[in-house]
Amino acid sequence: MLDNFVQAELVKKEKLTHDTFMFGFSSKADIKVDPGDHFVFKVHQNGEDVERRYTPILSEENYFEVPIKIYPDGQMTQYLNNIKINQSLSIEKRVGKIKYYGTNKFMIQSKSRTFSRILMICGGTGITPAYALIKQMLGLQESLNIHLLYANKTEGDILLKTQLLNYQQNFSSRFFYNDILNQQPDYNGLKGFVTRDIISQVFPKPDELTLATHCGPRAMNLLVSEELKQLGYKNIIKF
Repeated sequence: MLDNFVQAELVKKEKLTHDTFMFGFSSKADIKVDPGDHFVFKVHQNGEDVERRYTPILSEENYFEVPIKIYPDGQMTQYLNNIKINQSLSIEKRVGKIKYYGTNKFMIQSKSRTFSRILMICGGTGITPAYALIKQMLGLQESLNIHLLYANKTEGDILLKTQLLNYQQNFSSRFFYNDILNQQPDYNGLKGFVTRDIISQVFPKPDELTLATHCGPRAMNLLVSEELKQLGYKNIIKF
């Protein structure tokens, strides 16, 4: 693979939650990506190159924004936690697994498909590829239905909640949004983990015109994929 890395300069770092920041990067290169596409970040740490993938929620020709959770033992996120405004790192554009072309037409891993609804199960910062597509889809005047189940520990961990609630209010006939929290017993909503029963409760029954997607921590992805299969969903893909 050709090395197409370019330099991107940190111009914004804004705290979103106790462990997540919104990072804004600018570049002289054209760094605009389609909704659902992502970047590979590359830095040199402890004598080796470290690479991680991140999906922006805002992408322009010379600027993008991405929320990133900082992990205490994460090589990349600890680097990002300490990076200063005007410092640069290497990034490369990568194509995502899902593209949406409008009028219910998708490209799924290079195959053209048609669906009338898309289901999204996300955990933590796994909301980013889903959010980029939700924003694109709701910007089009059409009939595609979007169902989002967003899993977090507490209300304070929910990213982009204001934007998601606004979408729910303004597109109530097309966008259906539920949170589920596993570490807030007093929450007035769904509590616990994403299980078969929860999926059945909030999502329509499976059919051939339904695309089921998920994105989150590895353990969650493995569990959700199996639960969806057991419920009879056929078109399942991890972002």
